[in-house]
Amino acid sequence: MARDGSLSLAERIIIPLDFSRPEEAFGVVEMLVSSGCWFKLGLEAITASLNPDVPIVANCIKLIKREGGRIFFDGKFCDIPNTVGAAAANAAALGGVDAFNMHAWSGRKAMLKAVANRGQAEVWVVTLLTSLGYEDLADLGFFGMPSNMMTGYAKEGKIQYLVRRMAVVAKECGCQGIICSPRELPALQDISLTKITPGVRPEWASQDDQKRIMTPREAIAKGADFLVIGRPITSPPPTMGGPKEAFNRVLDEILLGLEERPLGKVGA
Repeated sequence: MARDGSLSLAERIIIPLDFSRPEEAFGVVEMLVSSGCWFKLGLEAITASLNPDVPIVANCIKLIKREGGRIFFDGKFCDIPNTVGAAAANAAALGGVDAFNMHAWSGRKAMLKAVANRGQAEVWVVTLLTSLGYEDLADLGFFGMPSNMMTGYAKEGKIQYLVRRMAVVAKECGCQGIICSPRELPALQDISLTKITPGVRPEWASQDDQKRIMTPREAIAKGADFLVIGRPITSPPPTMGGPKEAFNRVLDEILLGLEERPLGKVGA
């Protein structure tokens, strides 16, 4: 389901809590939770929380929900259908989780299991990680043709076809959202799923380990509903000031992106 224009600027930002120490995660939550943004609890925080002395996930959920925030449980489930279904049920039972995700690679049956066990949480399907480019996929045997035999346009077409097919299956299975690079957004305009885009980097931030990227302004203009933005906000360049200043700068870019959307565009 595509989001409508009722989202505030801040609600379109998802802040990853990619920390192994509770004080770091809690500090970011306390600094930004009043803005109305979402928070993502990913594998780093989840695995750190297996240590009973480092209760990042449980305490972050309590803190975020106490302040009325939203939580995205970024477990990236990828397994056989029964296991994905059980993991989905556990995520939904955590209390306060608004959305969780799974890999499209798990297949149609696993998506159906996740949807059946989602409770009140939304199911967001991961397509291709934004750290992967065509060469990485070709190296693993995808597409059946070496990268040196493909033009840049053809490479983009192969990736867009794969992501679009994953989104079609996710929609057919009753999932609510699709997670993709902003560069694949044009190929998904007619698919009514919430669009969540990692790989978003402002021009003033470093690219880090992302490859298929866009700026916040560009991604929103092309139809993204939510932007996952971590280090540019949580660890901004010294010239930007601190996280709050970086956050506000991203809000400005989101507003510009919304103004550039064609009238009548889904999610505008």
